[in-house]
Amino acid sequence: MAPGNPNKRTNIYKAAEAMELVEEGKSTYKAAVLTNLPQRTVHDIIAGKHGWKAIHNDPLFVEHRLQIKRSQQLAMNELVGKALVQVDETIGDASASQAAVIAGILFDKERLLAGEASHNIEVHTKGEVVASEATLAALMASMGIDATKAMGYVVPKVEDGHATSNTEDAESNTSDVRDATP
Repeated sequence: MAPGNPNKRTNIYKAAEAMELVEEGKSTYKAAVLTNLPQRTVHDIIAGKHGWKAIHNDPLFVEHRLQIKRSQQLAMNELVGKALVQVDETIGDASASQAAVIAGILFDKERLLAGEASHNIEVHTKGEVVASEATLAALMASMGIDATKAMGYVVPKVEDGHATSNTEDAESNTSDVRDATP
């Protein structure tokens, strides 16, 4: 019998381990292989079927999952420490591009650990993009540069902040997130 629930044949500690593996991103199949449990059982544990939902809040289950997380965190910290020592010892032999990549990765991971964004995305409407292109085309024209030739297409005209139709340009020059949705 399994501790925590006398009706289950699966050990609650193995169930907690399987749940942790799936939450880390492993498939139910991989979690089943690593815990030596049937895949169907792992699926039931994750889905909370056949009594497993009640086990999710069982103090033994919760405590064992916390212990798993702590040991994984300690192992990860140890591995990171070893990696940083090796980087520190060999950084002098790295090329400039290798050093830049290492610094970028370390900076990115530091931000992730601090709970900060590691990348930022900015979304613009089609009108904003067209207005920017029109501004660029006007700037190029003021410098005596043929914008159509330099940009490779005819830039739509903009009046009052809105793009007007351009009969010379049958195709759209920009794409928008909304253009991609059916």
